[in-house]
Amino acid sequence: MIVSYFVILFVLICFAYQKHKCVLHPFIITASIWFLLHLSYEIFASIYPRIPHLSPLAYSYIALYLLVFFVVSELIIRKRVKLRLKKIVNAPKILNGRVKFCFYFIFLCNLFLIFRFMIFTGQYNILGVISKFRAMVTSSVPIPIDMKLLFYIFNLTFVLLIYYYLYRPRINPYLKIAVILEFGIILLCISTKGKLLKYIVAVLVLLYVKRKLTPKIMLYFLIFGVGAVVLLVLIRDAAFFKTGYYSLADYLYIYVLTPFPSLDLLIHGHVPFTTEPIGGRTLVFFYRILNVFTHIELPDDRPGTMFLTVQGPNVALPTNVYTSLGNFYMDWGWIGIVFYAVLCSLLFSILYKNINRRFFLFVYVLTIFSLVFNFFGDFCFQFFSMTIQDIVAVLVVFSFRKVRKPIKV
Repeated sequence: MIVSYFVILFVLICFAYQKHKCVLHPFIITASIWFLLHLSYEIFASIYPRIPHLSPLAYSYIALYLLVFFVVSELIIRKRVKLRLKKIVNAPKILNGRVKFCFYFIFLCNLFLIFRFMIFTGQYNILGVISKFRAMVTSSVPIPIDMKLLFYIFNLTFVLLIYYYLYRPRINPYLKIAVILEFGIILLCISTKGKLLKYIVAVLVLLYVKRKLTPKIMLYFLIFGVGAVVLLVLIRDAAFFKTGYYSLADYLYIYVLTPFPSLDLLIHGHVPFTTEPIGGRTLVFFYRILNVFTHIELPDDRPGTMFLTVQGPNVALPTNVYTSLGNFYMDWGWIGIVFYAVLCSLLFSILYKNINRRFFLFVYVLTIFSLVFNFFGDFCFQFFSMTIQDIVAVLVVFSFRKVRKPIKV
């Protein structure tokens, strides 16, 4: 069963790449990462007797997901999509006045946000802000409304930098550097590994689109990404290591490989969960909206609150991630996995098929992170509000273009 799974998946990946010749194809990204990490997990399970191999049922569900994903993507993307670099980077007629105003506006808002971090945490150095802000958020300390508003504006920063990278509007270089530095500082203050990895993936995709991605640059980004994540882990979760029971290797194992045995335990009924309200995990975004008006309560074991123990190389390790399939399985069973595969493949295939159109390129760059970390969790629908914020930010930036006036008859 396991050998057949790896052979069939490898053949499908080779077929897709031979046909489409592009690593940005949604199925190639998703299947390649699942293939490599699954293989890594099985190797770990062979080396360390404590780690159990995945059950045939788990492989059946994962294979079902990837097979449906493949079929839908092939139905949508029937021909090879060639990246037309000149069409993508051919600068539209830009209203430089609006771009400058937006850069200055973002600069001032981000500067104010940095000061609000200091005031909110009572710390005046970056390491103190990171650790204290994390502790306050974990303790459910309410964030002031003005900071929440500034967070929404902050999300526009990266989209604006993408716009600058592609189209080079006339902007003061010192202003550009200041905005980039603010962006990095705020990203560290938020201390969210997901956001950091999301932006690293987006930059790599942009470099690939502009044909500037080399093995040397990929190595630099790998070193930077791993280093930054490890730094955040050591600062944020220092208490996790103070016990001396867990090592940094255990922590990395939790985040990279434990989603697979967690999903296996979930499928076999070893993880308790409720089925009320209907779709309480996959439709959590809409339930949160309803909660504002009707005060409907979400289930206590919604994503992110259930912890279980899985076997690590040396000790039993806690985890609360079940891959992107976990939420859909808990809400709808195996039908939910099929539905998620169809929906995910449909949306990303449409984006990829139209990647030479600027709006679709921007949205794909900002959301492709969901495919890369599909093995870990659902970052597209579980955090649907973030996806909407990205799309709104793209629409705002695209208002910088001149619109042709209709010809009067």
